[in-house]
Amino acid sequence: MDFSNELGTVEISEEVLCTIASVAANEVEGVVGLAASLGGNLKDLLTKKYAGKGISLEMAEGGLSITASIIVKYRCNVQDVAVKVQDAILSAVHDMTNYQVSAVNVNVVNIQITDGEK
Repeated sequence: MDFSNELGTVEISEEVLCTIASVAANEVEGVVGLAASLGGNLKDLLTKKYAGKGISLEMAEGGLSITASIIVKYRCNVQDVAVKVQDAILSAVHDMTNYQVSAVNVNVVNIQITDGEK
């Protein structure tokens, strides 16, 4: 992913964008971590370079589309956590790269229950 100006071209790799999104998602209270989403199409999982890390990217006409597959801590409000993840990823990617983000999709793929909560 790159953009040009009068001084030259700036290239930001997909891995950098995935790392920014990953760090932002993991900072949200209630997120235990990211997970590869096996609930979708296996072909998509294998063809999207960083989908195994819980983040996938697609460049669309309207901007960058980001999908995060998260694991939520048991007893947290799943919808609230997902919305906070959307906001965190959108803000972090836009603030750090100035890219237009058209969508942030969040897939909650698991709930983590600790031994003390069973």
